[in-house]
Amino acid sequence: MIFIFLYSPAVRSSEYKVVYFTKSYGGKNEDCSNVILKTQDGGYLVGGKTKSFTSNGSDAWIIKLNKCGNVVWQKGYRGGKGWLSVLSIEQTIDGGYITILDGTIIKLDKYGNIEWGKQYAECGIVIEQAPDGGYVAVGLTCRGAFGGEWDHDMFVMKIDEEGNVEWAKAYGGDNGDFGEDVLVLNDGYLIAADSGTYNGVLLLKLDWEGNISWCKVYKWKEAHGLPNTRYCLQPTKYGGFILAGASTDEFSHVWVFVLNISADGSPIWCKWYKIDNNYYHWNPYILPKDNYYIMSVDGTYNFTLVKLNNDGEVVWAKSYGGNKIESVKCVCCASDGGYVMAGYTESFGAGGRDVWVVKTDSEGYIKFLNNSGAHIKNVTVKTKSINVSCYDIIPQVRDVSFKVTDTNITPYDTNATIEVQSFFCLITNTSQNQSIIPVNYQIIIFIISLTVIIIAGVWLWRIKVKKK
Repeated sequence: MIFIFLYSPAVRSSEYKVVYFTKSYGGKNEDCSNVILKTQDGGYLVGGKTKSFTSNGSDAWIIKLNKCGNVVWQKGYRGGKGWLSVLSIEQTIDGGYITILDGTIIKLDKYGNIEWGKQYAECGIVIEQAPDGGYVAVGLTCRGAFGGEWDHDMFVMKIDEEGNVEWAKAYGGDNGDFGEDVLVLNDGYLIAADSGTYNGVLLLKLDWEGNISWCKVYKWKEAHGLPNTRYCLQPTKYGGFILAGASTDEFSHVWVFVLNISADGSPIWCKWYKIDNNYYHWNPYILPKDNYYIMSVDGTYNFTLVKLNNDGEVVWAKSYGGNKIESVKCVCCASDGGYVMAGYTESFGAGGRDVWVVKTDSEGYIKFLNNSGAHIKNVTVKTKSINVSCYDIIPQVRDVSFKVTDTNITPYDTNATIEVQSFFCLITNTSQNQSIIPVNYQIIIFIISLTVIIIAGVWLWRIKVKKK
């Protein structure tokens, strides 16, 4: 009776809320992630590459996690030229996934099994599902449609739900133009590109058939070149768009830039960010959230998370890591208002590099385990506003045809070593609709309850013996 009174109310008719966790996943060699997304069931899907579970180059690697960061399933994918990595992955309307693996597009079911896969002579680096159930992929061509043999051009391909090409086009000019990200809108597609032809950031609005609706290039006089870095393009709650990337200043230092754009492509504001006086920042990933933005930034030797207000001013910035190098590649929003980052760590895990997933609360907070060697700290961010020039342009367009073949990629199960650097969970009593006891404290209560039962039992036994 004592046990029931002290312990069972904490778990009866209850749910749990994961406040934060930090875990590494990997083997004895190098493993890393490029993307993370929140899945329809409230968990997460991590995509990248592994060298721990293959003897030939690297294989693509996908890990399905529940909301606690526990592995639901994990699979490697081998084939092709022996060097595979997940470049982009999205959940599809049927609950499965569509992903790009270095020139190959594969459709997976919700358990990571291959439904179909095709190898394209031209392929993208990012993919999204279209309203008709097909997919649009964006990247670059390798054949120099408008310039010399090695002048890449922006490439956009529309495929149906079985991977058959409906149309494919190249856009650009006589220098390198790289498609970096794509949004599916109500009336077509919006493409972000790094343009060597126009020496700036390019936004290309297309209709459903790939015809140009409008195209704009954005330049700033402070920039002395755009490094080959990933862009991140997202819609805002006001009907416009937010674009994050990197730009080089006159000292060859690489800053993160964030460009806020109206629905018609007009620039609203642009700001540059430098964190803790580091000279190089790469691959920012930005997410609109209510009336603010959250951004992960690479190039600071730790995972770095920055919160911006609606005008691009820094609200807070925090870094997470150990005594070696951590590299963050992507961030997504958790169901509870927190944030989940993914990349790789050299400080923790089983090998030289392991996949590292960091889940924070809504303020970026984590408390690491005392013996983990991990730390969290506030960082300073230098910010400056930039004047942006915007021009309407008409890029060249050309239809592209190429060979498509079925892929020879095969999946296999992997068995990663998992290490925990932090974990905190709250139990919520759904019958009373209130948060009650953290999991850590429930264990303590259970031990105390069990101790009370044992002491009571011994006491009753002694009384019984004395009576005899």
